[in-house]
Amino acid sequence: MSADDLTTRDTDPDGARGGSSLSRLRKLAFGLAVVVGVLLTLEVSSRFLVNASANGRWSAHSRLVAGLGFPALNDILIEDDHAFWTLAPDLDGLELAGRFADGAALRFTVTTDRRGLRKMPPVIDAAHRIVFLGDSCTFGLGVDDEQTFPAEIQRAIPGAECVNLAVPGYTAFQGRRVFERFSFDGRVDVVVITFGRNDDLEWDGRSDIEHAVMLEDQRSSLLRHSRAARLIGEALGGLTRKEASSAGGMRPRLTDDEFVEQIRAMIRYCRRIGATPVLVVWPLRVQLTREGMTAKQIAVVRTARIEHVPLVNLLPAFRAHADTPGLIIDVVHAGPPGCSLVARTLVPVIEEALTARSSDR
Repeated sequence: MSADDLTTRDTDPDGARGGSSLSRLRKLAFGLAVVVGVLLTLEVSSRFLVNASANGRWSAHSRLVAGLGFPALNDILIEDDHAFWTLAPDLDGLELAGRFADGAALRFTVTTDRRGLRKMPPVIDAAHRIVFLGDSCTFGLGVDDEQTFPAEIQRAIPGAECVNLAVPGYTAFQGRRVFERFSFDGRVDVVVITFGRNDDLEWDGRSDIEHAVMLEDQRSSLLRHSRAARLIGEALGGLTRKEASSAGGMRPRLTDDEFVEQIRAMIRYCRRIGATPVLVVWPLRVQLTREGMTAKQIAVVRTARIEHVPLVNLLPAFRAHADTPGLIIDVVHAGPPGCSLVARTLVPVIEEALTARSSDR
C-alpha cells in the first residue's frame, strides 16, 4: 500500500459515512417493500377467500340466525350502516321455511314494499295512521303477511292505516334510529312500541351503542375499504368476547338503563311529531305458566307510569289463553292465534287513544 493510498483513505471520511447511510436506506426500503407486499397479499387473499363486513353487528346477527337453525331469515335482511341491518325491499311473497332450535317448524311468506316494510293492504283516504316499532314479534316471524297483528289491527279499526317498521333482531336502539329517520307522508296518530327480548341478549363485550360508534369511526377511517383491516378487527373482537366472558364481564346489547333511555327517546320523538305512544309488555312462553317479569318488562311498566303513556301488558291475556294451540310457536314468537289475541288486546287501547286525540282537536 502506498503513502498516497493512506492519505486518500484518511482524508475521505465522508465517503465511508455515505456508503453506510446508503446501505441503511436500502435495508429500510427493502423492509418497507416486504411489509407492503405482505399487506397486499393479505388484502387480496381476504377479498377472495373471506366475506368480511365492517358492520360487526350485521355479521354477528347473520351468524346467529344461521346457527339457530333458520338461515333462510337472512334472505329477507340486508346490511344497513344506520341500523346494522334492515328488511330487503320489494320482496314478493318470498316463502321462508325453517325452525329456531327446538321450536316448531315454520313456513310463512314475506312481502315488502319499496321502502323495505312488511307490506300492508293499501288504505284509501285513511283517517288514522298507526305505526308499529318492534322486533321479530311485531314483524310477525312465523306468520304470513295478513296474519301479523298490525295487519289484523288495520282490518279491525275502520279508516286506519298501519305501518309496520319492525325488523327481526332489533333492539330499542335500532328501532329508535329507524323511527327518527323514517319519512312519514302525513300525520302519525299512534305509535305502538314493543321491545325487550333482543335488548337482553349478550352477543359480545360491547353494546349496540358502542358498535354504532365503531361503525361510524370505521366509515371515516382511511382503512374503511380494507377487507384485511376488517378481518383483523373481527379477530380482535373475538378476543374481546373471550376475555369478557372469562372475566364475567359479558353485557347485554342494551343495559336496563340504556334500554329505558331508548324507550324514553322514542316517547319524546312521538310527542315532537304529535303522536301518542303506547308501550307493550310482550310475553315469553315460559311466562304462560310462571309468574314474574323480566327486568326489561319491569322497565317498560315503570317507564309508562313515569312518562304517563298508555301501557298494554300482554302477560295476563296470554296466561288466560295458555292452552290455546299455536299461541306461542317457540320461545317468544306468536302464532296466528297469538297475533289475533295481541290485536284484540291492543285495539281498545288504540281506539281510546284515537278518540282522545279527536277530542283534543
